[in-house]
Amino acid sequence: MGSPLQTKLEKQSRTLGADILGAADLTNVKDFVCQQGGEYLERFPRAVSIGVHLLDGVVDGLYRHEDPAVASTYLALYHTVNSRLDHIGLLLAKMIQDSGYSAYPVPAT
Repeated sequence: MGSPLQTKLEKQSRTLGADILGAADLTNVKDFVCQQGGEYLERFPRAVSIGVHLLDGVVDGLYRHEDPAVASTYLALYHTVNSRLDHIGLLLAKMIQDSGYSAYPVPAT
């Protein structure tokens, strides 16, 4: 079991619609993270990742991606899920900050 904060974040993320949450120590990959995102990210030695399970019926149909109906359905799902992830990320970052830590939400893409 993780820290009390991680447990609180997991519970809140599920309440908000996430299916999975994970946390990672980034200290061993600090140079890589800074190279990818800039030196500012050095201030954040840990990362929290959240995920939402995409609808199987939509993902299973992606082999037909050239079909306009399939493409538009996937695009709508993509935007909806990314918007949800951004919302959850912002609220979890606020919880982290309210717990006395620095937080920097990275938009879903």
